[in-house]
Amino acid sequence: MSAAEVRTQAALARIDEVLDLSRNKLSQVPEKKLTSGERWMRYLGFPLGVLVFLLLYYMPAPEGLTGGGQVVIAVFAAALVWWITEPVPTHVTSLMLMAMLVFFNGWAESDVLGVLGFSVIWLNVLAFILSSMLVKTNLAKRIALALIVRFGRKASWILAAFFALNLMLAAFIPATAARAAMLLPVMIVVAGIYGASNANPTNFGRNLFLQNLQAINFGSSAYMTGSNANLIAVAFILSMGGSRIYYTDWLFAAFPVVVTAMLISWWIGPRFVFKVPPEQQTPEVEGGLERMREKLHEMGEVSADEKKAALIFGLVIVLWVTDKLHLRVLGFEISAVMAAFIGAVVALFPRLGLL
Repeated sequence: MSAAEVRTQAALARIDEVLDLSRNKLSQVPEKKLTSGERWMRYLGFPLGVLVFLLLYYMPAPEGLTGGGQVVIAVFAAALVWWITEPVPTHVTSLMLMAMLVFFNGWAESDVLGVLGFSVIWLNVLAFILSSMLVKTNLAKRIALALIVRFGRKASWILAAFFALNLMLAAFIPATAARAAMLLPVMIVVAGIYGASNANPTNFGRNLFLQNLQAINFGSSAYMTGSNANLIAVAFILSMGGSRIYYTDWLFAAFPVVVTAMLISWWIGPRFVFKVPPEQQTPEVEGGLERMREKLHEMGEVSADEKKAALIFGLVIVLWVTDKLHLRVLGFEISAVMAAFIGAVVALFPRLGLL
């Protein structure tokens, strides 16, 4: 085997290694074996909790008990049943409890969410829960591979594909470090396919990593949920200035600016900052893109879990971008935090969810 073939085989093996996102787990907890009684408790616990809630919610209220107080009693009674029988994990019950208190007018949303100071902190936490579906279902891997396979034959196209990928992920993942960690393995693979490495740095590799860092930060500015700083800023504007910033307010103001900045960076970088010569405009490792195409093919058709994750994300995004229409169309308002609560509860719910 020639030296070139050895290098090619090593590069292909490296592609297989870095694309195995399933190995990156913080912990693996063995599932507890349930007794017959515990299984029956789980089967009957959820409908029993719903029944308890409805009975207390619709019962004639004693004198002196307000409507909000009756809701609180009904919700906490249902939660107590669910915590004892555990038809769903206790943390999911807690999230459901908070959402029910708001939707049934037991407590004001600000009171329910105020335990962390600002309600938008909950939005940050819930966005992390939602974003974990991308990795768990391999939806992020499929999207990344599809973009690279589709646009990977030319340097300018693959750079543009990473800008688009970052812009999409920023809508769901509110942490720049998390997006960088998610895309780093894919960037390493693409850099290797184009012949860039620590031992052989190239201008394509410099543009790839520099523009991805720029795209991560640009994408953070495109959406209200794009970064923690955005959420804190929205909270301060509301608490100190008295003005509420809707999701669509931020989107319409920032998204066009972000797209323009991305286009400028994409055009200037490989032409003036780190000029990419003709020999770096196409893949260097023979079979690199074909291996990634094989990886995409091995994933098969889009799975039910991937479709479910896309549906949950789609529901949350629709609720976010239509926030100003809720009161007029639905008769009540679903805030960005409550929309994320809905998505997180569905994602965490046993059998129905994904996490």
